[in-house]
Amino acid sequence: MTSRNSNLTSDNFEMNFEADLTYFDQYGKEKSDRIAKDNPAWKIGNGLAVNDELGFRIRYLLQKDRLTIFTSSCYESGKCRMKTITPMPELVSGVEGEQKKLVIPYGSGALISTQNKTQKETLIGGFFPWGAVGLMSFYAVTDGNKSFLVIADDGRYDMQFRLRTAWGSEKRDSVAGTFFLRDDVSDDLLKDNITLLFYDLQGGLPAIASCYRDFLCGKNDIRLLSERAETEPLIEYCSRAIVMRMRLACKEMPSPILDQTPDHQPKLNVYMTFDHAREVLEECARQNVGALDCCLVGWNNGGHDGSYPQIFPVESRLGGEVALRKCIEKAKDLGYRIGLHDNYFDSYTIAENFSWDKVQRTSRQLPALSGIWGGGQSYIVCPRKSYENAQHNMPLSHELGTNGIYFTDVLTVWPLEKCYSKSHPLSRKECASWRKMIVKLAHDTFGGTMSEGGQDWAFPELDRVYDMIDTPKMPDWCDEEYPLYQMVFHGRIIYNTYRGGINSWPGEAIYLRNLAFGGLPTVYWHYIFHPSQTAEGGQDPKKDLRYSPQTLSKEVARIKTITDDVRRLEKIRFAVMTDYVEHTPEVTETRYDNGCSVFVNYGDREAVCCGVTIPAKDFILK
Repeated sequence: MTSRNSNLTSDNFEMNFEADLTYFDQYGKEKSDRIAKDNPAWKIGNGLAVNDELGFRIRYLLQKDRLTIFTSSCYESGKCRMKTITPMPELVSGVEGEQKKLVIPYGSGALISTQNKTQKETLIGGFFPWGAVGLMSFYAVTDGNKSFLVIADDGRYDMQFRLRTAWGSEKRDSVAGTFFLRDDVSDDLLKDNITLLFYDLQGGLPAIASCYRDFLCGKNDIRLLSERAETEPLIEYCSRAIVMRMRLACKEMPSPILDQTPDHQPKLNVYMTFDHAREVLEECARQNVGALDCCLVGWNNGGHDGSYPQIFPVESRLGGEVALRKCIEKAKDLGYRIGLHDNYFDSYTIAENFSWDKVQRTSRQLPALSGIWGGGQSYIVCPRKSYENAQHNMPLSHELGTNGIYFTDVLTVWPLEKCYSKSHPLSRKECASWRKMIVKLAHDTFGGTMSEGGQDWAFPELDRVYDMIDTPKMPDWCDEEYPLYQMVFHGRIIYNTYRGGINSWPGEAIYLRNLAFGGLPTVYWHYIFHPSQTAEGGQDPKKDLRYSPQTLSKEVARIKTITDDVRRLEKIRFAVMTDYVEHTPEVTETRYDNGCSVFVNYGDREAVCCGVTIPAKDFILK
């Protein structure tokens, strides 16, 4: 299949197997090569590509609608070891006079369309490595009328996106999928096959989203929220509820003690007791605040991140289990849903059930680390072992009587990682599988679950996405953010788009952007608890919700303005997003399959669009 193709139909592809390859030579140095018929070092034909000098044999099957590379049948006979393979086609845009856009599922969705870029090759993370926000596994090129879509099926957990800008003599932009056959020279070869599926589509970005939705829902039976709501009261409620989190307690941050013991640990900072949380809920009911999906953070032993995987006994300095149960029952009496924050990713040496044997290992057999938090140095637990912790803890948490979404921290936002432990090794695919089992256990135990990110391998078990991406700010290589993710999942998944939109309020640009992208807002009492949230995350301390009897009424009144907005959007909570149009730099329109449209005006003045009058810094549901 040709490597450089500016047409949008597979009829124009030659049925030849081509790929770019990187490998480690006999000295461990990384080198590259091109698998192609015009490279005499390679013999290609009959489903086999052979390079005798390097000692490589690659088996494949190339059809009009798919390419499969049989990695389990790949062979390395010499001292060289394959690292990555980038199969063709490489989708191309950027030619002067063409109106094509490259499409990468970075965050909501990234479009690359303009010239005037510098020549550069960039690997953009999919489900890995650290910092990656590729939430789906496809790439495409479109001119708005026709599109060519490549979906990575098998092997997608080990794929990144190779973006080339202003490349070659024609200064084109291009994207292709790069698959990591191994990370380090000592790794075994990837066991999973690689399969790319090819789709010729009539239509532009909505057609791409629709095709990927059909593919993913066909594989995983991701049902419509409207169907689930008929038999699942929790899902029906949360589809119209904003998230309200309350951080109750956390040890001194950043922790001055890395490996803590019960007798040697920082003091616990108590922000809110269980009685205070109950007062917040009562004030919300008094002011007729709309549906709330409440989450208590730091209720457990040692407060937030205090001693995972140990969560019991309930933290006594907040009032203990008696006061927690009283708070839960009050929320239920008031008509709100309430759940708990939990963690099956981090572990701390202070925990009674901490085990070095359960800690994930790097390729150098060192403990895998994930930062310094309330419990000190966090050691990542291998997902296989975390599942054992969840099996022990979740039934005990369930006995507390919650009726809301159960939150499992980190699992669906942290990159998929290999575990190199000799007693419980995992590939990235197996990492996803075990994390998914934890999410499923939470879903089955509590009736609904939420986690910190929204990587699509977590569905259908994951019901709610805490946040998808930090902010609307996109990388330099991206020309436009577009709600592809939302067009795939709205009406099936409940989500908040931006972490940076937490505690944003009506009229703010990021708040309006979240609504335009179909997201439900999140508010958080005592959100800021770590210096990185202000220094790196850009959170304004003045916007933080902080409990005090004197300001409680005023703060709850602000929350009510958000739930009032959500009530205005009631008609689209179950609808599928079908299109998104920027009519002007200030006015956007989001269209849904039930005939509704949401017009958003980011400008300082009233705007009229398509016969609809939209107030300044507000939205209208038509």
